[in-house]
Amino acid sequence: MNAIQHSENIKAGLRRGFQDGTSKLAQRKCYGYDANADGELVVNEEEAAVRSAAAHLML
Repeated sequence: MNAIQHSENIKAGLRRGFQDGTSKLAQRKCYGYDANADGELVVNEEEAAVRSAAAHLML
């Protein structure tokens, strides 16, 4: 298996995990966001301000 095939296999596995709900990445908490009662992401204003400041420092 060459590097391109290996990369494609990894991406396909990640997509499949997201689609069927088994991906650990999809279940991680996103800093700056909280989940509402429906499981949708909503902005956490306090954490979002920290993320914004960090992003500006990196630019």
